[in-house]
Amino acid sequence: MSLRIVFTYPWALEIPGGGPEDYCQTANHLRAAGAEMILLPVASSGPNHFPRPRLSESQKRNWQEEGLIDRSLKVKQVEQNSLHYLLDGLSIKKALLEILAEQPVDAVLGWQQEIAFLPQLLRSHGVIFGMIASNGHYKEWYNGSNRARKYLRDLTVVRKFRQADVVFARSNFMRKLIIELFDLNEQRVDVSYCGIAPAFSKIERVAQAKVSRFIYYGSFSHEKGIFDALEALGRVAAQGERNWTFRIAGWGEKARVHQVAYENGIETRIEMRGHLDQSELVRELEWAQVAILPSYAESFGLACAEAQAAGLPVIGYDVGGVPEIVENGITGWLTPKGQVNRISAAILEAIKKPQQTFQMGLAGRERVNELFSWSRTAESMLQKIEALKKTKMPD
Repeated sequence: MSLRIVFTYPWALEIPGGGPEDYCQTANHLRAAGAEMILLPVASSGPNHFPRPRLSESQKRNWQEEGLIDRSLKVKQVEQNSLHYLLDGLSIKKALLEILAEQPVDAVLGWQQEIAFLPQLLRSHGVIFGMIASNGHYKEWYNGSNRARKYLRDLTVVRKFRQADVVFARSNFMRKLIIELFDLNEQRVDVSYCGIAPAFSKIERVAQAKVSRFIYYGSFSHEKGIFDALEALGRVAAQGERNWTFRIAGWGEKARVHQVAYENGIETRIEMRGHLDQSELVRELEWAQVAILPSYAESFGLACAEAQAAGLPVIGYDVGGVPEIVENGITGWLTPKGQVNRISAAILEAIKKPQQTFQMGLAGRERVNELFSWSRTAESMLQKIEALKKTKMPD
């Protein structure tokens, strides 16, 4: 008999970023591995200080056609709380009670604050409680709060991690971080890497005589490093290397991207590509020769892994889970966080050594294909849940 798993999520699925993709692909592959999946993402119920848009039926159909959401997944959008997003857990609890009234549930997987009111309910029904740890900014998020906010975060999130039967961390870095930061029982924390869509590994790579095509994709924010990338390329241009193009895809502070490019004298060298779906991203990665992704924090580093699967060497910072994906000097260049001069030096090396750059990309593809697989991740998660279920069964 297959496991029935309810999977909650605190935000709307169409919000851009790696989180929704991680969530949907985890659900898809748990389903493919044999579990019955019921998804409970939080959606908007109208005007609110913390609005979360709804997943429209047309968007849902598009995602099904693109393979982002499996057609057999049951998606029940939960109305957000009108008072505050920290109370969305009440809406999740209500939705879960309705499910439990109709059918038994083996496990509930949660993401963050949306599970705030679930542990006692789950214990009373003998349901396994699991959480996904995928926030590379947990340390800043927790320690950087004032006393009141830290208390609320401890109450709604941190204590839930401690109460979970199992926590699936997206990297060894993430596992170590949450064990130490949240004082977790290390026996309850498993490493559960993200997988990579097969489309990226199918991109054909051909060696080129020169390196001149760079790409960044992700949020246009300081934390994701886009402005460091622009500054680094400005330094490259100042040294006389200007025969290149930098394509920028994503969402966020677009006007600031143009401003920083102008301030660094490279406004004519950038091309904006907007927010890309997977097929569009595949085409852009096929065009590119090097990915510049100097993020300041990553629980895993999905963009880095996608770039490596596409056969691109990655230039970035040695932070979070990134070193578990990018092998410095072998599949890309990793530098200390915030050292823009080291990013520009890596770009110059990539330009001056095209054959080495090409081989680094191929080595990255081989590494990623060997280490990261959604199907392996889903199967290991199910094995853990099934083992926990046996311990909860009455003698």
